[in-house]
Amino acid sequence: MRIHCSNNVTSSTISTAVRAVGAWTETLTEHGSRKRDHAFELKLTGTSNRRPNGGNRGAGDDYAATWDQWGAVIAAIFAADPEATMTYYPSAAAFDAFTRYRFDGGILPDDAHGDHTFRHDPASGLHKCTKCSAAQDWQALNGAEQARWAA
Repeated sequence: MRIHCSNNVTSSTISTAVRAVGAWTETLTEHGSRKRDHAFELKLTGTSNRRPNGGNRGAGDDYAATWDQWGAVIAAIFAADPEATMTYYPSAAAFDAFTRYRFDGGILPDDAHGDHTFRHDPASGLHKCTKCSAAQDWQALNGAEQARWAA
């Protein structure tokens, strides 16, 4: 994931957030950014029941970070720099709306686990996990993305 951020976010900020959720950094490299002060490329491994997308090298021996582990790390980055942008999330507000504020404070929720199964709930319009309280609001994320491109 590419993260464009201010000087408030350092590799130490990210590493601390990653360790706090029991995940590991497979890749954490700093890059230039035309959008912000700098950028990081971040790839995590963690405690999911699934292997990470290995690209052209295969899955390897590690396990992917869970949706909850990623979410708590992303929330910690947005807490350090609310104006950060990253792959999939154009703003902290879009991330919070999409995840239904599940990761306030960059802390793993009490019902965090490694194997979310999201199903669409027609009554609410949300995608809800069948095993916990996690929910995704794709309409909120799509609206934020459309607003970003209109600006």
